[in-house]
Amino acid sequence: DRDVTGVQTCALPISVGLSIGVVKDGKFYAYNYGEIEKSKGQLPTADSFYEIGSITKTFTGILLAQAVLDGKVKLDDDVRKYLDGSFPNLEFQGVPITLRHLATHTSGIPSVTDNVKDIDYVNPWESFSREQLFDALRRVRLERKPGEKFEYSNSAVGLLGNILEKVYGMSYEKLVWKYISKPAGMKETKINLSDAEMRRFVRGHNNEGRTIPFWNVRGIEGAGALRSTTNDMLRYVAFNLQAKNKAAQMSHNVQWQSPTVAAQIGLCWEIQTSPSGFRRLAHSGGTGGFRSYLALYPELKLGIVVMTNNV
Repeated sequence: DRDVTGVQTCALPISVGLSIGVVKDGKFYAYNYGEIEKSKGQLPTADSFYEIGSITKTFTGILLAQAVLDGKVKLDDDVRKYLDGSFPNLEFQGVPITLRHLATHTSGIPSVTDNVKDIDYVNPWESFSREQLFDALRRVRLERKPGEKFEYSNSAVGLLGNILEKVYGMSYEKLVWKYISKPAGMKETKINLSDAEMRRFVRGHNNEGRTIPFWNVRGIEGAGALRSTTNDMLRYVAFNLQAKNKAAQMSHNVQWQSPTVAAQIGLCWEIQTSPSGFRRLAHSGGTGGFRSYLALYPELKLGIVVMTNNV
């Protein structure tokens, strides 16, 4: 899901629907195109819900920063400090996996664990659970020292979300509300939608243009379970562009630098320098029938979010 952005998707001949939000110098702009469902003829709006997929991970990065600021955790804590039972396998040559490794995709934990059987874009995590994640972690065998190599991992960030739930004694959805949505003025970024909100949920489409089921991400909610609207994501972009929230700003700091390419990772943010020399913090997202992309250019006071309901 990391290699496909909404911008690329809108150029496909089977393009269904597209919503774009832009924040520039504190002003919000929104644009909608296409249909909420193929052949229905109804335009999406800035209040239409989309699955934002792995953009959820940036929320998890901010929550990790909040936990550090609150003294709940330290970035270099061994993850086993927060796991029940014994996990002697979660280290390599005496180097343990830390929370920093989870947030920078350098832990060595596989993206999809061996007990996720149906990774076929038809709701693969719907029947998954936290217990199944922990069970699979006991079978992980690391091939190198944590921190050495970037290897994108849904399971690692999902584990991080579970750890944050444990240290706060609060569900992931409630953590997002308390520490991000509420201070940002966001009311419609959540996992569980009401019946009225479900009626504003655009339908996802596969690469043949057929509608497919919504994804219900369980057990690794912090990796990709959130749904949102353009209006709410505009508020999220502004929340990150403003220098007011300490946790958001901390999540933007570089935590890992590739030794071979010009790539850096913050707390779940991918950081690069644009061709014109400006810092870009970004993340894409993808579920069975949706693609999304978010980019921040802090020095330009500019942020962009793109959400589409086909792959």
